[in-house]
Amino acid sequence: MPEKSSETDKIKGMENFPEPGHFYLAQQINFLSQQISWQHDRINTLDNRFEQRIDALDKKFEQKIDALDKKFEQKIEALDKKFEERVDALDKKFEQKFDDLDKKFEQKFNFLDKKIDDRFKWLLGITVASWATIIATILASGFAK
Repeated sequence: MPEKSSETDKIKGMENFPEPGHFYLAQQINFLSQQISWQHDRINTLDNRFEQRIDALDKKFEQKIDALDKKFEQKIEALDKKFEERVDALDKKFEQKFDDLDKKFEQKFNFLDKKIDDRFKWLLGITVASWATIIATILASGFAK
């Protein structure tokens, strides 16, 4: 039993008095722990910075999209206005051409109507003259007998 107590004392003594290499390892572990903590803090800081940058860029992107959307709407309205003006101008030209064609048609129709009336009058005159000649011939032959 005495051996066991002396071994236990040795183990207890080692806990209280580390070997010189253990102290160096403890320093290294402490240093590495500090480095890990520092790196972890730095990663968190960078992560926060990147989130802020992403939020700022997202906000700028939204603003630019809104500005482009407004410009696009303005251009669409301008094009729509130009289109309406061109449609109105074409409508006026079409209406004018239609009126001109209507006038020409009316003139041609009146000219043809006048020609038909003149020819009808001439034909009526010839028919009346022919009947008058026939009646006069019949009457003359009746009186001649």
